[in-house]
Amino acid sequence: MTTAVTNTEDVGMTAAAMCMAGVFISLTVTGIDIMSRLRSSMHRLRLRASVSFSQFIAEELLRVGCPVFKLSCSGQLTQVIRIRLFHCRRRSMKLSYIIGVLAALITVTAAAQSPSGALYGIVPSGSKIQVEVFREGLLKTFGHDHLIEAKIFSGTVHFNADKVEESSLSLNIEAKSLTAIDPGEAEKDRRDVQATMVGAQVLDVESFPRITFRSTGVHLIKKAGTDWEVTLTGKLNLHGVEKPISFPVRVRLDKTRLTAHGEVFIAQTDFGIEPVKVAGGTVRVKDRIKLDFTIVAERNKS
Repeated sequence: MTTAVTNTEDVGMTAAAMCMAGVFISLTVTGIDIMSRLRSSMHRLRLRASVSFSQFIAEELLRVGCPVFKLSCSGQLTQVIRIRLFHCRRRSMKLSYIIGVLAALITVTAAAQSPSGALYGIVPSGSKIQVEVFREGLLKTFGHDHLIEAKIFSGTVHFNADKVEESSLSLNIEAKSLTAIDPGEAEKDRRDVQATMVGAQVLDVESFPRITFRSTGVHLIKKAGTDWEVTLTGKLNLHGVEKPISFPVRVRLDKTRLTAHGEVFIAQTDFGIEPVKVAGGTVRVKDRIKLDFTIVAERNKS
């Protein structure tokens, strides 16, 4: 049997504590989305001033599908709420208590609905992102292919080993950090290639400082032990243009370290970039370029 709380001061302290704890948990655990839900709940309460607080809580928990409320069919949770609300003498105290209850229980709901898995931070020092640009044209033998490497980038990988389809990748590259490697070429030639690449003719890094990729889907092809072969689909934003792309990726998990390798071909013109031409077009770079990456990420400790 539930014990009633009869001390009004104690109930007031409980209400305030519930309010602060519920809002704190919401902000620190699940973020702004919970606060948005809470604001919507309180707005509905203001529109229904005549409804009892306990009835309103029951309706709101059913609205969000809270598993805790579904487990309280015996009425114990509802009874506790009603008793404590009864001893909240002032409306402000009742509001504090209801905010705390809703915030805490909606937080539990959101946590139950959030995808499982682990979050990994990309380690730039162990990763490599390269672009291969190929030459073509009547006098292509007088030109040369280019090897470009990203020097500054960051991102996260959410990986669910049990259900890989729930995994995701977010990657940000500083466009100005793309550097012409071009092994075997003269330093002057590399400087010229670099200037052309970051300038307005190609990447225009002043106008478009970042290149981003956000995955939108993962399709499992094959799994062998701690290795996975997947097809990664997402949106690549390059030169201010966003396009969907899809490509195969090999993933390996070794304790707290995740390694992913893949490559994809894209057309420069799809992103509003005209391939560079010289000598009247007799020497030019191909529209189709190759992006090759090896991503190393470490699992977050928290």
